[in-house]
Amino acid sequence: MRLFAAVFPSEGALQRLEALQSELKAGISAPCSWTRRERMHLTLRFFGDNADPSLTAQEVERAVLGAAAGELVMDVCSGFPNPRKARVLFAGASAPDERVVQLNRRLNPREREPVPHLTLGRPRRTIQVPPVEFEPIAMEVIQVALVHSILAGPRAGYHILDTWTLPR
Repeated sequence: MRLFAAVFPSEGALQRLEALQSELKAGISAPCSWTRRERMHLTLRFFGDNADPSLTAQEVERAVLGAAAGELVMDVCSGFPNPRKARVLFAGASAPDERVVQLNRRLNPREREPVPHLTLGRPRRTIQVPPVEFEPIAMEVIQVALVHSILAGPRAGYHILDTWTLPR
């Protein structure tokens, strides 16, 4: 199964993210696949296309044990693999909350510097991320979801398999 761990933004954060996405759209002439509102999420870890749901749920549960709720204040718009040659456009934090960084590290123990991010779009070709100024967007990181992503067919979409609430 195609699985990932994520945090979904509040309604207020979604509205601000859509406004940011509109600003980005205005500055990009290349064709781009834009993340729809109902699919916007803070990616904590992608487990792959063939992940076992039971084992993955156990892994997420172990990672969130001892973790604490935090807040991610997104104040930068950037791209992967880098802002000059981006194939993914995202909102991120220049100075992420240490609690969120620790949660991300716990979920990605093999990754040297995991980057908590919210994907806004995927250009069809490599582009340079245009400069976009925006007021920081705060997003509470309180509940982690294990999500099954179905890409095509009648059940296409995101299906939450389990959630864990982090203590404050």
